[in-house]
Amino acid sequence: MLDERVREVLAEAGRRVIPTEEEERRVRALCSRLVDRVSAAARRVMAEATVAPQGSVVKGTWLRGAVDFDIFVLLPPSLTKKGLGEVGLRIAREAMEGYEQIDRYAEHPYLECVVPFDGGEARVDIVPCYRVERGMWLSATDRTPYHTEYVSRRLKESENLANETRLFKAFLRGIGIYGAEIRVQGFSGYACELVTIRYGSFVDALRSASRWRRGEVVDVEGHYRGREHEARRLFGDAPLIIVDPIDERRNVAAALSLDSFELLIAAAHSFLRRPSLSFFFAPEVELLDEVGLRERIRSIGGNLLLVRFGRVPTKAPDVLWGQLYKTRDALKGLLRAFDFRISRTWVWSDEKENSAILFKLESLELPMSKLHGGPPAHATADSERFLEKNLGAPATVFGPWIERGRWAVELRRRYASARDLLKDKLSDGGREVGIARLVAEAIRGGFEILCDDEIWSLYRANEAFARAFTRFLAGRPVWL
Repeated sequence: MLDERVREVLAEAGRRVIPTEEEERRVRALCSRLVDRVSAAARRVMAEATVAPQGSVVKGTWLRGAVDFDIFVLLPPSLTKKGLGEVGLRIAREAMEGYEQIDRYAEHPYLECVVPFDGGEARVDIVPCYRVERGMWLSATDRTPYHTEYVSRRLKESENLANETRLFKAFLRGIGIYGAEIRVQGFSGYACELVTIRYGSFVDALRSASRWRRGEVVDVEGHYRGREHEARRLFGDAPLIIVDPIDERRNVAAALSLDSFELLIAAAHSFLRRPSLSFFFAPEVELLDEVGLRERIRSIGGNLLLVRFGRVPTKAPDVLWGQLYKTRDALKGLLRAFDFRISRTWVWSDEKENSAILFKLESLELPMSKLHGGPPAHATADSERFLEKNLGAPATVFGPWIERGRWAVELRRRYASARDLLKDKLSDGGREVGIARLVAEAIRGGFEILCDDEIWSLYRANEAFARAFTRFLAGRPVWL
């Protein structure tokens, strides 16, 4: 039995995210019209091509106000991978002439289109794949038609299961882990559907998730029943294994990061104890004025170091975010190598013209010198080398001396300022310190380093950054 507060929250969440019958009708009609356009273009370009809608619209699990659906162009397996992409894009571009078109890239290129709809817009991905028998996969997208058929069939087995899935998707979206793209590293729509099918309802899915531990196996079809250890061995150290019902050698949750996995466990536990709409819908961000921003930065101890740069030369969001995260990790290593202690990092991009990587440090400045320990004084050969290197050396500030039986010396730091360190190492793009290639190109085109109050200049100029940064400054999930 659900307690009264859970029922109230889920009723209101459902009202906001579950489409009405009229909305469902309009979306299906739009999907049908666009499928007809793509089918007509496909017949003109390649007679063997077939077209079929896929994804959440077909399965009945799309969220109200988020009309995104997929149209797949199924092509013969005789095409090369290059040919698959070329023919698919040709069909898509011809079909969607007159609409905004955005080239996207995954394993092969596909087209995203923005279609006006109900006073807003719908986003439609037109994706090529091979028309193959189950198990004869030639590309990653070949499984999708089988996924759609499987989920559609399973959702019909239980009344209201599609809407329970919608609630689970909305919950994950609300806590920030809905999406398998690199930026999010969370749950795909298909993963959400399988979890809900496995546990039967939104609440039961949360109850189970609140008890998950690393290496959890969710196996809807029981491919590894009684031998879950084999799945763990096959999929390595994945925090969560969701076995694909139509391909038991694939982990549907492969994109899920450890942090996203643990976040779901924590959020599920918290919701079941204190149900609230804040898990589904983040409150509107109130932007700060200059004084408010400075006060907020001071209240968290300051020591914020932000590197801002311009457009990273790629059209693919997954490539962009992969490059940004690689760069973040390289800068983390660089800062730590020079004794700067990092308490938190944050990465932001508008995926167009601006990106930023931020570090919250224990201190932006370090003492001018640091203690360096040497060998035991009785180790004659090592002691001689130590003294030869440090006695009277330009970097030696104090010493050497013997303390607790070992030589010691105080050396001048090469970089006592985190800003100076990054400014120097990024001056040529930073490839030598591990900056990702495309980000290095952007940095060579210009970058700036902002510390604490200086961040106001970017905050004031870019509202998207300001909203995201204000959420970061809260320092905790909105539902806590």
